[in-house]
This record gives sequence, C-alpha cells and structure tokens, in this order.
Amino acid sequence: MGTAPDITGEKSFGVTTDRRPLGACDTTFSDGLTEQPAGATSNGRLPWTVVTVLAVCLAVTSPALAQTTPVVSRVDGQSVYFAVPAGTSVKPGDKVTVYFVIPGINEEATVGEGTIIAIDGSSATANITSASGAIKSGHRLRIESSSIPQVPASSSSGWLGIATDNIDGSEIAQAGLREEFGTTVLGTLPGTTAASSGLKSGDIILKIGNDTVTNRAEYRKLTHALKPGTEVELTIARGRQRLRTAVLVEAAPGIAKLTETVKAAAEAGVTVAIHDLAQRYQGGEGVPRDLAEAARQYRRSAELGLARSQFSLAWLYKQGQGVPLDNGECLKWAKMAAENGMALAQNLVGTMYEKGEGVTPDPSEAAGWYRKAADSGDPHGQYNLALLMFAGRGVEKNEVEAIRLLELAAERKLLIAEERMGKAYEVGAGVPANFQMAAQWYQRAADRGQASAQNNLGILYQNGTGVPQDNVQAANLYRQSAEQGNAYGQLNFGIAYYEGRGVQRDEAEAAELFRKSAEQGVAKAQRAYGIVLQNGQGVTQNLTEARSWFRKAADQGSADAQLDLGGMYFNGNGVAKDEKEAAKWYVMAANQGNALGQYYMGVICARGLGFKKDSPKAIAWFELAADQELADAQNYLGIMYENGDGVSKDYKKAMELYLKAARQGLSHAENNVGRMIGNGLGVQKDYKKALGWFQSAAKQGHAEAETNIGVLYQNGWGVPKDRAEAIAHYLRAADLGDPHAQKLLRDLGVEP
Repeated sequence: MGTAPDITGEKSFGVTTDRRPLGACDTTFSDGLTEQPAGATSNGRLPWTVVTVLAVCLAVTSPALAQTTPVVSRVDGQSVYFAVPAGTSVKPGDKVTVYFVIPGINEEATVGEGTIIAIDGSSATANITSASGAIKSGHRLRIESSSIPQVPASSSSGWLGIATDNIDGSEIAQAGLREEFGTTVLGTLPGTTAASSGLKSGDIILKIGNDTVTNRAEYRKLTHALKPGTEVELTIARGRQRLRTAVLVEAAPGIAKLTETVKAAAEAGVTVAIHDLAQRYQGGEGVPRDLAEAARQYRRSAELGLARSQFSLAWLYKQGQGVPLDNGECLKWAKMAAENGMALAQNLVGTMYEKGEGVTPDPSEAAGWYRKAADSGDPHGQYNLALLMFAGRGVEKNEVEAIRLLELAAERKLLIAEERMGKAYEVGAGVPANFQMAAQWYQRAADRGQASAQNNLGILYQNGTGVPQDNVQAANLYRQSAEQGNAYGQLNFGIAYYEGRGVQRDEAEAAELFRKSAEQGVAKAQRAYGIVLQNGQGVTQNLTEARSWFRKAADQGSADAQLDLGGMYFNGNGVAKDEKEAAKWYVMAANQGNALGQYYMGVICARGLGFKKDSPKAIAWFELAADQELADAQNYLGIMYENGDGVSKDYKKAMELYLKAARQGLSHAENNVGRMIGNGLGVQKDYKKALGWFQSAAKQGHAEAETNIGVLYQNGWGVPKDRAEAIAHYLRAADLGDPHAQKLLRDLGVEP
C-alpha cells in the first residue's frame, strides 16, 4: 500500500502585477487614494508658487526623470543612498537637497537637506542634517556642485515683476491647451514695468521669447537668464486667444530687497503679495521659516477671495502645519477655493468626501465634485471620476464613460491616466481586451517615467503578450520601475535576479530588492524575503526573521505565506514544533480555497496530528483539494477509499482517483495504480500493465516502485523470471531507504 507524501511547502515565485489601491498605480480597477508624503513642503525658492498638492492620484504624475537626476535608492536613519548618474561629478562635501515633484502642479517640495559624506564608485551616501518630511526611495536629489548649473540670484539676473503660479486644471480647458504647460499670471507688483504691460490676472504665459514655459520653475529659470535693460516678448493665452506683449526686463533685486518689496505690497493689501509673503514664510525664503505666520498670511489673502490662498490654507490644515491638523477646517477652505472654480480644490473636496475626512463618507458627493473638475477640463477630475465609474461608487457603473474620461485625461498627458488606459485594454474594462493596445498605452507612460506602467509593460514583455517575448527588455523595465521606488517593480526585478531571467542570476540582489518591496508592505515580497531568509539565499539564514516576514504576509491574507508559517510550526523549523499552531495557519489558507492548505488539513485530520483522528473531516478536505486537481489530494483520497477509512471501501473509486493523480505524473499515484492492477483490485489483473506504471514511478526515484519491479522479476510475473534483475531492483530500492526491499534482499541471502 502506498503512503501519503510528506508535508512540504511550495517555494515558487511568479510575476506580480500591482495590487495597490487606485490612485497609487495598481493594476486593478478598485477604489482608494494616495496622499502626498506627510510633512512635504516647498523648497522656498519659487516666488508666488502655491506650495500645496492634491491628495488624489498625485504621487505618480510627475515628468520623467532626466538622465542626470539622482534618485534616492535607500534610506537608513539619517543616511540616504543614491547612484551617481553617469557624467555627473560629485564629491564629499557637496550639498544635497532631497525633493519630489508635486504632481498636477509640477512643483518641487523639499523634504530634506544634507551633505555628501562618501562616494564608492557610482554609489554615494549623504547625511541628512535637516528634514521637513519623510524621505523615501524614489525621491530626487539636487546636488550643489559645479556639474549641476544653478540659477544665479544677483543684479545680473533678469526679473519681470510678475506674480505667477502653475496652471490649474480648469485653466487648461479655458485656454484650449492639450496639456499642462505654461504659468498663470496672478498679478504684477506695483511700480514694475510689467504693471503697465497689459497683463491680466488669469493670463497664461506660454513663451518667453522663443522659449516654451513648461511650468512655474521653468518660468523662473528663463526670466533669471534674461539680460536686464532688454525687452522680451511674452506669448500669452487669454481664454482661447493667443496674444503677444513686450515687457522690459529689470534687474532682479536681491532676496532681502525682494522680500521687503513683497512685505510692503502685502501691508498695502495687495492680495497676490500677501499670498507670496505667505509662501516665503512657508519656505523660509528671505525670512525665517514660520509656518504659523505662513498660515496667518494665507488666511488674509484667502479672506480676500484668492482661491489659491484658500487652497493653500486648506492644505496646511490637512497637514497640521502652522495650524492644528483639522480636516473640518481643511474642507471648509477647500470648498471655498472649489466654489471659486479651482480644479485642484474641487478634486481635494472630492477626495475628502470619498475618504470621509472631516465629513461622513459620501461617494455620491465626491463624484459631484470630481465632475465639476472634470467638466472644467481638469485631467485629475476626469481621472478620479473615471475610477468611481469603473467601481460604480457614488455614480452608476459605466465603464464606457469611464474610458472616455480616461482618454481625455490621457490626452492632457496625465501619466496615471495613460497607465490606466493600458490596464483597461489589458483586462478588457470598458474596451475589448487588446494586449497590443495595452502595450502602447503602457509604453507612452513608461517613456515618460511612470513607474507602474514600466512594471506592467515589463510583465507583457516577460509573457510575450502584445509585444515580442523578451526577458531582457522585461528586466530592464522592472529595473526602471524599481529605481523609482515602485514596490512592484522592485519585487519583479528581484524575481528576475532570483531566477536569472533577463539578467545574470544574483541571489544577493534579489534578496535586497525583495527587502525593499517588503518594507513597502507588498505581501508577496514579504513572503519572498521570508523564503530567502529561511533558505539563506543571498542573505545570512535567519529563521526568526523569516518567520516574522511570513507572518506579515500571512496577516495580509497571503495563503502561500500562511502555508509557509504552518510548515515552520509543523516541522519545528526555527520554532518549537507545534502541530496545532500549524493547523491554525493551514486552515486559514484552506478557507481561502487554497488547495495545498486543504490537502494539509486533510493529512492532519487523517493522521490525527495535534488533534484526534477524524477521517470524515479528512475526506471532506481531500475532496475540496482533489476537485482543484491537486494530485497529492487525489492520491491520498484514493488511499482512504482503498482502505475504507472514513468511507465505504471502494476499489473502483480508489483506482479512479489514483489514475487522475498518476496522469499528472505523481510517482506515488503511479506506484499505486501499478499495485492495484498487479493485485487485480477494482480492475482485471495485468502484470505487464502494472510493470509499466511501476517503471514510470521508478524513473522518478520511487523506492516502492523499484521494490515492486523486483517482485515481478523474482516471481516471473509478466516478465521472465530473473533473480539477478530482481536483486538489482531491490538494491536500488534499499539504497532509497525502502525497508521492505532490505528484508527481501536478506531473504535472498544478500546483505543490503
């Protein structure tokens, strides 16, 4: 009679698609939003720029990184590690500024400053001496060295005296623009030549001379490069009109003088100057950084009706910066800005209603605010409303309309919308499934640095769906995604290293990537890191830590990790053997429909391991697993039918189950089929057919099958009687540890 196989955990890896909530680059259509890192603030270098960011789908909409932009790869306490871009000269002592780009308004938010303390080849380490927010992998670094040109701030720099801000989504449609570029005029400072240039609040500066203005930061760079005393032509959008006006370039005042000018205008009640002064206090430009004073000044201009100030004040309340954290106050001021037509504010209000921040959750109200932003042409509003339509939350489910909105947002170059379009075509949501179209959309976003799109496009290349199968290209895309800190890119790049697929196999690199992804909370990465720790692959073996990571993944519902934990307790691997604790984790996996978990519970019940033997329960678990075509379960269930254990003895049923498992190549089942045929149990006896099954099992190293072949040769059943051949098979079986073969050898006078 055959025996059940030992309980072992399956240690296999597969490609992982993003499974984060929508708004944070996942690859499923579900709800959820992502916020800006807590504590992120302005770098204080950009006059008149609103330093706020909407907590909707904004962690992924920044432009692609330039080749020379260093990116944080790892953070350890006050130490930040990064790769030095090729062709960039850095040295210890160089100052670094850690920042990220605020999506939607394409502005920079500084989160830390420090100094480079070590360089090792192409890797560098910086010590962060001051931080205003959480520094994370994927954040960018600006290095103050001779290889990175800085904008001068001296009398030789140009200045126009125009208060500007990044363009709001609602202004894109009003100007007939296809994407976010340009900078919006808030006003002009009194006494400057720009004050008499005919510029109006709401105009959008598209060009300075022949140079395109992409955002507020680019505007500042271009104006600083102008020569004082010369005249420059500005191309502006006023509604859908395109106008040109000439402005005399003035010498840029020093930071102290400019601050005094702004203070004077603010004291005189000039609204845009009050707003600018608030930003200076927020960023510490020309004045000591004072968030409470920033909030006070924002409140002054907000009460005068400036929507951007209302929005900025709302965000301070949301972050608890300079004012108590208060979602109710945040919502109040955000609503004012939203009612004044500011699309970013409309999106923020929608987010708060969707998430229930400062108000009872109300998806329908959220949809209404998203629709206001969407109707004004704002791509973020279009994107967020599309998500609700995919899920049917707060609005009637309408995948076709959701696709229309996504396409509009994608036309405006919203990266996450392009990535979502790729996913829509990949899964067939609102459009017919089309892997080639999915690849095209992913490629668009990936080319501009969208990390989730890079990861998902890598998966298509790995599988050869919609694109030619190419493991090298897949690994390269995973690398690009991983280098931006994308947890799923890190996981899949780690898998590529672990399997040597598209890159040279490197367990140490794999382990490090698994760790990075695991620390971001990805359950599959937590399990993968637990496995390499358990096996000592690329890291020092540490069973205690392995169990900890398995537990993290298991607590997130990973059935595979639950099996791993169960296996550690069942086998006493790094922990005291505890069959009851093992059963606790196995049953969790089993209750999720995991076939191995169901099989293991069947074994525990059938053998009475840690509990009283319960054959009927064992049969119930085995049947569930067998229905999923798990060969081990089919084989064990056959044993119970053969023996009448918990069920009426039924050789035909047993044979049927053994055959199902044997046809999947399970050696135990192949041996059992041969044994049933050889003994004529439930079928007609046929030694030759039995021999074929035994030989198939023996090729896989099955000891009992070798013994059974020996029995056939010793007795001449279906083969010529051959004592030497019988002994040869008994010896092989004995070497494989079969005690029955050892006894048969001694009976023949041969010492095993």
